[in-house]
Amino acid sequence: MAFGMRLVFSGIVAALVASGATAAPDYRIDWEITNRFGPFEALNLPSAVFQEYRLRDEDGGFDGWHARLDRRPGGMKSPYADAIRSGATLHWDPIRQLHSPRVTRFVKHEKDPQTTVSARFRLTVEGEDPLAEGAMCMWEGGAPQPCDAPFDTRVPLRGSFVSVEVGGETVLAWIKPEHMVIVGVGDSYSSGEGNPDLPAEWKPLRFPNSNDIGWLAERRSQFLEPGPDRRWIDNTCHRSFFSYQGLTALRLASEDPHRFVSFLHYSCSGAEIFDGLIFPQRRVIEEGSDGPVWLRYAQVNAVVQDLCAGGLSQNPRHRAHPDYFPVTDKELGGLSIRDFERTYRGTELAPGGRSEPWMRPAREAGGISRSYPHDGLMDCDELRVPDHVFLSIGGNDVAFGEMVRYYILPVDYEDSWLKSIAAPAVCPPPVYQADKRLHPAAYARCARLRGANGYDAMDLLTGSERNGQLVGGIDQRFSLAVSILKHRLKVPAEAISMAQYPDPLRTVPPVTPPCARLRYTDQVVYGAQSDTYDDLSAWNGIDEATRVISWTKQWEYVVTEEEAWKALDFFDTFRVRLADTAQDLGISFVCETRDAFVGHGWWTGEHLALPHLVPQGRPGHWNIEDLDPYGYRVAGRAIRTANDSVLIQPSLVRVATRNTSVSGTFHPNFFGHRLVAEGFYQSLFGGEARKD
Repeated sequence: MAFGMRLVFSGIVAALVASGATAAPDYRIDWEITNRFGPFEALNLPSAVFQEYRLRDEDGGFDGWHARLDRRPGGMKSPYADAIRSGATLHWDPIRQLHSPRVTRFVKHEKDPQTTVSARFRLTVEGEDPLAEGAMCMWEGGAPQPCDAPFDTRVPLRGSFVSVEVGGETVLAWIKPEHMVIVGVGDSYSSGEGNPDLPAEWKPLRFPNSNDIGWLAERRSQFLEPGPDRRWIDNTCHRSFFSYQGLTALRLASEDPHRFVSFLHYSCSGAEIFDGLIFPQRRVIEEGSDGPVWLRYAQVNAVVQDLCAGGLSQNPRHRAHPDYFPVTDKELGGLSIRDFERTYRGTELAPGGRSEPWMRPAREAGGISRSYPHDGLMDCDELRVPDHVFLSIGGNDVAFGEMVRYYILPVDYEDSWLKSIAAPAVCPPPVYQADKRLHPAAYARCARLRGANGYDAMDLLTGSERNGQLVGGIDQRFSLAVSILKHRLKVPAEAISMAQYPDPLRTVPPVTPPCARLRYTDQVVYGAQSDTYDDLSAWNGIDEATRVISWTKQWEYVVTEEEAWKALDFFDTFRVRLADTAQDLGISFVCETRDAFVGHGWWTGEHLALPHLVPQGRPGHWNIEDLDPYGYRVAGRAIRTANDSVLIQPSLVRVATRNTSVSGTFHPNFFGHRLVAEGFYQSLFGGEARKD
C-alpha cells in the first residue's frame, strides 16, 4: 500500500532552496495516519485498535473483514467491549449526552495547530537506487535513526511541512490530512439495538428437557455470569459499534491512508421525527430509573453543539433559554406544525403555536413534566459543516414496531390488564387486521384504540384529512426533518444519505426495481400455516418480558404466512412513500438496501429455538455456551428473533413496561448491519477512486 505522495509545489521548493534547504528529487516521504477513526481516540492505544479493526484490501468488503476478525482468539467483539467492562470513559459522555471533548476537539478545533493526528512516515528512494545500508536519518522533532525505519509522530490536522535530513540533504513534504466529518442520526435500525457492545454471558449449564422457559426470568441470576450485564456505548439509546452507520464510516476511514474520519453517532432506539430527531425524546424504557425520563437534547441539537466551534447563537427574545430558537418559516416550507398533532403511547404532541419554543408540545403523561427538557432548535454561526449526514428515520413514526407486536402476539388474548403489558398501542388498519368474523374481540379492541387515539397505523402513514387534504403523513414529517437538518447543519440535500429499510420476510429475489412497489409475485413470504402454540418458536422469548410466565407460556408466539404478508404489504406501502419523498427532496436515498435481507429471513440460520427445548441428539439442539452473538456466519438470518434478543440482552429490571430484553426483536443483527452497510457503501461510495 502506498503511504503518500511527493511534494511538487515548485514555488515553495524554490523558496526553500533560496533559504538554504535542498530539495532531493531522488527521495520521497510516504506517510499514513495510523488511527483514522475518531471514536477510537478515546481508547487506550487508538492506533493499535484501528490497525486491528480497519478494513483491508484483502478483506474484499465487510464479509471478509468480519471473517478475519472472528478468527482472532476470542472471536469477533466490539472494540469498546474491554473499555466498557473496565468502566473506562468512551467517546460518548452519558451524563452530558454529548460526545467527549477527546473526539469533538477534531471538529471544534480543526484549524488549531495543537489538534493533531497520529502519523507514520517513511523515507523511500524513487527509482531503482536503494537507501544506503546503515544510512541514518534525522526527522524533524526526532532523534537520529536508521533511514529504513518508520518515524512515528503527530501532525496538525490542518496540515504542516515535514522534513528529514539524509546524507546532508533535506527532504521536505507538505502533509495535509483529509478530515471527513460524518454524523449519524436516526432510530433503532441505525443505533445498534439488539447488538450490545458487551452482550450477556451465560454459564455453561444444561437445562431440563421441557418446555418450561421460566428460567429466563425467574432464575436468571443462576445462569448469567457474574459481572456487568449487557452494555452499549450508550445504554439509554442502545447505541452500539455494530451499526451500519458506524461500519460505513469505519470503511471510509480505512480506504484512504490520508483521511481522518470524525464519526459522531446520535441514533437512538425508539426515535421518531418529532420525538427524538427534532424534539427531545421521551424514554419510557430507561432502566434503573423510577419512572419515565427524557433525553436532554433533540438529536439535531446535540449535533449542533458537538459541531459548534464557537458559542451557540443567542436568542434575545427568549431570556430564560437563549440557546433555543423557533422553527423558521423557511424550515417549515409552508407546512403547519399543527398538522402533526397526535397522541401516541401517552405522549402528546399538541403544539400551542406555530413554532418553537412558543409552539412547545405539551407532551405530558402523569408526573413526567417535572423532568421535561426545553424544546426549540439550536443554531451556531461557527459550525463545522458535516461532509455526510447518515439518516435512518420513519419506521417508528408509522408505528411499525407496534404492528410487529400485533402480528407476533396471539390474536385471541384476553382483554384484561395483560394487554397493557404486551398488546400493541397502535393497531394496523382494518384491512391488515385479523378476520373480524374469526377474531371479534381483537377487532373490537382495535376499534376502541382507533377511537381513543384518533388514528391507526395507516393514518400515521398517509396523514389525516383536514379541509379536504391529507396532512401530517410520513411524507410531510420526513420533509420537515430533512429541511431542519439542511438548515441547522448547513448541508445540501445530497449530503444527507439514507438506506431504505430492509425486511426479513421475503423468500425470493424480486424483479421489481428497488425504489418501486413490490409486485404481488415478489411478495412471497415465510410463515407458520396456523396460529398454534409451538414450543420451538423463535418468538417464545417474548414471555420473558411479560414477567407472568406461568400465565402466558402457552401463548401462540408465531408469525403466520398471512400475517407476514400483511406486515410486508403495509411496510412496502411505507417504503415507497418514503423513497418517493426522499427522491423529491434530493437526498441520497439508497433503495437497493430494500432487498438486503432476502435469503436471510428470520427463520434461517441456527439456534432458532431456545437452547434447552430441542432434546440432545436431535437436529436443532444446542447449549447456551454455544451462543456467539457476533460470530462469523456464511449465511443465516439477518435480524434478531425474540429468542435472540432475550439471550443477548436480558434485562435485570423486573418491571415489564421498562424491560428491554425483547427490544432487539426484529432489528438487524451484526450480519444484517453488515449487509446494509455493504449496500449503503457501494451505492454511495463504491465508485469513488481509492487513494491507497
